Amino acid sequence: MTQKRTAIPRDGLVTTTHAADTAADCAARAKGAESRLRLSLSQFTTLRWSMPEEVACAAASGYEAMGLWRMKLADFGHGRAEHVLHDFDLKVSSLSWAGAFTGSHGFSFDEAVDDARAAVRRAAALKAETLVMIGGTRSGHTTRHAKRLVRDGLLAVADEAAERGVRLGLLPMHAALARRWTFQQSTHDALEIIHSARHPAIGLVFDIYHLWQEPGLIARIPELAPLVTLVQIADSRGEPRHEYDRILPGDGLIPLDEIIPSFLRAGYRGYFEVHVWSEALWRRGDAAFVPRCVQFLQGLDARPCHSTIPA
Repeated sequence: MTQKRTAIPRDGLVTTTHAADTAADCAARAKGAESRLRLSLSQFTTLRWSMPEEVACAAASGYEAMGLWRMKLADFGHGRAEHVLHDFDLKVSSLSWAGAFTGSHGFSFDEAVDDARAAVRRAAALKAETLVMIGGTRSGHTTRHAKRLVRDGLLAVADEAAERGVRLGLLPMHAALARRWTFQQSTHDALEIIHSARHPAIGLVFDIYHLWQEPGLIARIPELAPLVTLVQIADSRGEPRHEYDRILPGDGLIPLDEIIPSFLRAGYRGYFEVHVWSEALWRRGDAAFVPRCVQFLQGLDARPCHSTIPA
């Protein structure tokens, strides 16, 4: 693949040498990893990198796509972002995020719907497969009314999303981390709204970090997989301590070697997105972890399974 653009290192200076060194280092570390999964790298994992830098390294490391963050995308420029992605032949797995239809983030319901429509159009322009949706917290509403607001908000944009080829993925979160984001704190909570909406464009974002401890998970994956629009991957030391407590895949307790193959066996063919919110990772100055994640995830089939998922 010919790289048409130079990457921009984190000191802000454009240097062809840095771009070549970064790409070469990533490619060397990823050598020999044959693609079996559709892997994507989330911009939340490389939060403090410039977009050209993270795209160059993702492409060289064997990722097929990037998961994009609306704020970072707007800061860099939508047109510039599309050019950089095109130059490195990367697709877009997801765009994060829209929603908060309950008013928890300062928007009225109508404002949140308008914002979600704008996000759908941006996702479509990027050919993103999934627009990640956050329900919002209850914000003083009864649970029943809050559920209705989330369902109605999703339905208000679902037809346009379907017409533009974008799926809306509702993201539930672990109860310990959901306080500022959503009252959907399990797959059951999210599925209740998805089934109530009954729209083919509305599905589920399965973030393994948030959901891996759900009882009977492996047995339920065949039921979940047809509704899942995106699987997000990180590892965990155990019970989450704060929002930025994730660690790299393979460094923690989550039996990824059981969960990921189970999704594949169940027919899931969407992206697996490396999505690591981590203060420690963001402080790192090297790029070695980017291809390392590819090597680990592509090697899961050869690893023994030691399940710690609750029965």
